[in-house]
Amino acid sequence: MADRLKDRKAVITGDMESISWSDFERVEFRVSTIQLVEDLPEARKPTYKINADFGPEISVKQSSAQITALPKADKWYATKVR
Repeated sequence: MADRLKDRKAVITGDMESISWSDFERVEFRVSTIQLVEDLPEARKPTYKINADFGPEISVKQSSAQITALPKADKWYATKVR
């Protein structure tokens, strides 16, 4: 638990080590298209279930996010995200 809190503090305060250029080159950035956003009522906190299409190579992936304070989910359909 202490390590997890330390990692969170590092992200918030920016106290993180830099990575090398070769490490950065191995990172994959992908863009997906939102196909489905719906409430996830079985979650403890207000949560959306999200289906994102990453194209033919990866296909559709499911995720969830506690971002219900953002604009209504119906505005996200066909939105490109990374």
